[in-house]
Amino acid sequence: MIDIQTPLKQPIFISGLPKSGTSMFKTLLDSHPEIFMFPANEFELFYYSHHKSMMLGKLAYERDLNKLKELIITNEFITRLNNPESEALKSYKRDTINIPAFQEEVRAQNPKNYSELTALIYKAMAKNSSYFDGNIDQVRYASKCVLTNEFFPELLSWFPDLKFVEVLRNPYGHFNAVRNSARKGAKYEGEKITSKHKYPVLGEIIRCMNQSYYNMEKWKELYPNNFYVIVYDRILEDPEKELNKLSEFIGVKFDPSMLNPTVGGEKFGGNSWYVENYDKIDKRPLTHWKGKISPLEIRLVNHFFEEIIKKYGFEYLESNAPLWKKMGSSEDLRTYIGNRILFKAKGWFGYPSDEVQNFKKG
Repeated sequence: MIDIQTPLKQPIFISGLPKSGTSMFKTLLDSHPEIFMFPANEFELFYYSHHKSMMLGKLAYERDLNKLKELIITNEFITRLNNPESEALKSYKRDTINIPAFQEEVRAQNPKNYSELTALIYKAMAKNSSYFDGNIDQVRYASKCVLTNEFFPELLSWFPDLKFVEVLRNPYGHFNAVRNSARKGAKYEGEKITSKHKYPVLGEIIRCMNQSYYNMEKWKELYPNNFYVIVYDRILEDPEKELNKLSEFIGVKFDPSMLNPTVGGEKFGGNSWYVENYDKIDKRPLTHWKGKISPLEIRLVNHFFEEIIKKYGFEYLESNAPLWKKMGSSEDLRTYIGNRILFKAKGWFGYPSDEVQNFKKG
């Protein structure tokens, strides 16, 4: 029987915005000998739990812990680990996790609280992993899930010694990646924000970026011993330097294996869950967004996130692009007007208006 009453030792939680480099970062911790990285790409506890959330992608509000654990262990991120038909994880060996045995192990126990539930799922996964041969009660556990920094206080109350790592990507690069993904018809935060090949309404992207940055800055300032911001672009530029600093924060010794991405102990194909034919850190995301983000989009990102851009040392791109230029062929009138209204909408996203800021100053 798995021991779920003994508290987890300094669990590590990884988060960030979608398309911010969290999947790549997760694979760099996977091979560390002191860490068992939860192999599913997302540990979706808060997507199903009863906790109120700003995210649109909530799938349930379940309070019963036994029903909640069933939702977690049967979600697609876990079941596809053994699914040979899955398009994701192309380089991943499907026999490294015994998913039926894992699910049976979890169903056999009745956790009394969220810390026990988390311990049960982590330890059952390690126990039923063919590549893990350590002590399931001594190893450091880590998992990744995007958009969970708003739940940092809940996690801290369950695990007072936790280490939370927020992955921050250059806001220009992040915006470009999300906009491209939306135009391909992908969902953002659980919602489809545009038809395929159409230019998206950008309000939800801006809202989500703003909320994530707000939480990131607040938790980093209030809990510097528990909350750490690692910059995705810096990892690509100098991975050894950044991972050495990260190792010191989470309390493990830097290991050279961290420079080679793996999933479940096997070489991983690259910086994305949907892989290409390379087995090392790919530096192309540093610059391949340049020339693909329009001057007006640059102006929009500056309008909302100039402080983040400058504070974290990203190159600031000047833009005085005209607001009311000719409508593009992939835009409709609603999108065209809605996106330009954003330039007058800072207050809608939690920013005080310029008038209020000036009033407070004097």
